[in-house]
Amino acid sequence: KGEQAGMYDSEFGVSIYSMFVILVFGIILFINASALTQSEESLKRSENHLRSIFENSSNGFLLIDTTYAVLEFNSIFNQFAMLAFGGSFKQGDNLVAGAPAAKRENIKAVLNMVFSGKEVRYESSYPKPDGNVIVFSVIVSPVITPEKKVEGACFTIEDISARKRKEEELNQYKHFFNSSNDLACIANVDGYFELLNPNFEKVLGYPLNELLSKPFVDFIHPEDIDAALKEVVKLQGGALTINFTNRYRKADGGYIWLEWNASPDPVSGKLYALARDITERKKAEAEILELNNELENKVQERTAQYEAVNKELEAFTYSVSHDLRAPLRAVNSYAQILANDHAENIDGDGRLVLENILYNNNKMGMLVDDLLAFSRLGKKELDKTQVNMNELAEAVVNDINRTVKHKATIKLGRLPDVLGDYSLLYHVLHNLLSNAIKYSSKKEQPVIELFAEEKKGKTVFAVKDNGAGFDMRFSDKLFGVFQRLHSEEEFEGNGVGLAIVQRIINKHGGEVSGEGKQNEGATFYFTVN
Repeated sequence: KGEQAGMYDSEFGVSIYSMFVILVFGIILFINASALTQSEESLKRSENHLRSIFENSSNGFLLIDTTYAVLEFNSIFNQFAMLAFGGSFKQGDNLVAGAPAAKRENIKAVLNMVFSGKEVRYESSYPKPDGNVIVFSVIVSPVITPEKKVEGACFTIEDISARKRKEEELNQYKHFFNSSNDLACIANVDGYFELLNPNFEKVLGYPLNELLSKPFVDFIHPEDIDAALKEVVKLQGGALTINFTNRYRKADGGYIWLEWNASPDPVSGKLYALARDITERKKAEAEILELNNELENKVQERTAQYEAVNKELEAFTYSVSHDLRAPLRAVNSYAQILANDHAENIDGDGRLVLENILYNNNKMGMLVDDLLAFSRLGKKELDKTQVNMNELAEAVVNDINRTVKHKATIKLGRLPDVLGDYSLLYHVLHNLLSNAIKYSSKKEQPVIELFAEEKKGKTVFAVKDNGAGFDMRFSDKLFGVFQRLHSEEEFEGNGVGLAIVQRIINKHGGEVSGEGKQNEGATFYFTVN
């Protein structure tokens, strides 16, 4: 019994141990099964996530094996395939066989390089149905196993059309930037140049790296720095563009003048600017200024001389004309005595001589009066008021009609008001209208017109007649004192009236001129500033 009991205990112990082992093994299997289930679910989630990324990527993907068989691809790749191969693919298709015949050898050559373990990159462009061109970047990478064995290839396709267009635009800008005859630059808000075109080096003489390594104010003339910085502050304060000039130091130590046009980029804060070398222009401006100063000094000197001579001439004219009055009065008095007291002692020829003496004495008196009037104009100060030229013209015409016998038709147009001396402008119109009446008096139907018109932004008054006119070759004599274009026998006068007109108009800061044609009339123009 004892042995039997020992055997029983031993068998029982083995049974307990066996059950424990089975239990532990079962727990392990349960844990492993649970872990396996969780791992599979995680893998499935990861697979779904990767599949979503694969399908929804903006890039195209294609996987093939070493026999060119298509394994996987996304919809973006199919869009590429429609343009590149003229059709879509499905799993199992042969990539090379599905490609256009003209491209098969190239694709094989690329894949042979990839299957040897190398990555290949290239770009392809294809026309779209709408006429535009689409450009793809293609990366073909080998698919390598952990054992370093190539078992396929992966194509990554990216649409880079927009980037290519940007690059083309940038290349155009870069070409313009580098080929500009001006100095073109981009500067940062920290006061340094970021980019310079080759003209900076050509014009200033510094290597570009030196210009880029120093603040740009280091090259500005010390007297121009504050003004330049103020202009930069304007840009930083919101100004859209600025224009200014300053002096820049060259590598040889000299300075040149640059004219700048600059604009800011509100996003990056950078300053874009063009500068032009205007040194020669500045020199020319300085020379012109110097010449102008010299000319102005000479003009002032000549004007002073002219005014002095003019005053002397006026004084002389006044003195002569005044002093002539006494002998003229004496001649006239003695002639009148002869005519009145001794008429019975004078025969016919003597009376004729006496009449000529009185006539010419009277004419001489009129000349003296005109000279006095002419000389007094130089001394008279203008009394400017707002002058109604329509009322003035009517007053002049009424005066002429009352004092002068004539048959002319006088037409008055609408005249604008002017700022001037009423009495002197009265003389101007009286002289011009009287002259027009006189020189058209031999016409059967003389017509005189007074009107105003706009020429080059100025109001021009005109007196026009259809009378005798004059030869334009002698127009320079029109406004000279005692200058006449017609003989005394044709038209009486002393040749002072137009000289008076010119002096009055000149005192008003205006101009006077005349145009005419023989036997077809004349027109006299004047302005009042």
